[in-house]
Amino acid sequence: MFHIVADITGHGLGHVGQIAPLLRKLVESSDQIKLSIRCNVANDKIEEMIGHKVDHAPPAPDVGMLMHNPYVVDHKASLKAYEELHQNFEQTVLNETQQLKELAPDLLLSDVGYCGLAAAQRLGLPNIAISSLNWADIMAGYYPQAAFLKTIKSIYQNCTSFIQTTPSLPMNWLENSVQVDPFGRITPSQRNEILNHLNLSPDTFLVLYSMGGISMGTHELQLPVVENIHWLTADLMEFPTRRTDCTSLKDLPFTFIQALSSADGIIAKPGYGIFVEAALNKTRVLYCDRHDWPEFPYLSSWLDAHTPSCCISQDALNKGHYENELIELLKADFSDKQPATTGMDQAMEVISPLVHL
Repeated sequence: MFHIVADITGHGLGHVGQIAPLLRKLVESSDQIKLSIRCNVANDKIEEMIGHKVDHAPPAPDVGMLMHNPYVVDHKASLKAYEELHQNFEQTVLNETQQLKELAPDLLLSDVGYCGLAAAQRLGLPNIAISSLNWADIMAGYYPQAAFLKTIKSIYQNCTSFIQTTPSLPMNWLENSVQVDPFGRITPSQRNEILNHLNLSPDTFLVLYSMGGISMGTHELQLPVVENIHWLTADLMEFPTRRTDCTSLKDLPFTFIQALSSADGIIAKPGYGIFVEAALNKTRVLYCDRHDWPEFPYLSSWLDAHTPSCCISQDALNKGHYENELIELLKADFSDKQPATTGMDQAMEVISPLVHL
């Protein structure tokens, strides 16, 4: 058996969603591949997104970013967490090297924590980073003089390859990067099945609300009451029980990706997985501004070019004041310009030479 360990940042569900389609393709490419996941997202959610049962192991140290809510970074707490991680980073890597040695992988993939990558490099294992971002560039957007940035960059630079999924941060400082087309799940619409399940008329608009698996913090979910719109909510969000125009996905026999591909629109925070999978499945997107997030301009410009979309303020999202924008968005037609769907095949061309069966 060829053993692949995949480290996945548990910063919401975005990184799981980004790499899950590729991991599924790897697992289905051969019954001689064993896949072990290291991530602090719930095992059942990971397996739902990959579509297969996989092995699990304790995650490597990985800060990601600490958040006030789905779209506001707690950059001071994040800085403190990174500084604490790097206080005795050599010992951290030594500990992680021992953990990885016990797992005995043949290949390490990471989206996109760097401690496991550093350990794999110490062990001489092939190691590939896969993401639209990296934590050095993200933290540099808030603290460009942070002492630990050089260490993080060095680890990414020493990977066997860094697969950059479109759309992505530029990462011009990486000489080992390979740009590939978008990663994302595509699934047939089950719009009629959802409408029938909920006893809704065929002309009802289904609008999904998702913040990528990150808590709303102190904000209560505010959904405008709009004639002929029925809301589907993800992320265990709660809404007033007296409302009959809202249904939680946890009460439906449909997965998140099925709901996304079936919805007429989605309300979302800017994030790789939501944006790419919405575009791939022809779902309109109303999203809030994240002007301080380094990845935001690259994600939003790509989305706007590939699917009907509209950006609103964070305040409007928090207060549910976007009824007019949503109504106009739901009228928008799709263009003929569809995203390329060859990203996973391109990534497999990078990974396959390292997989010896």
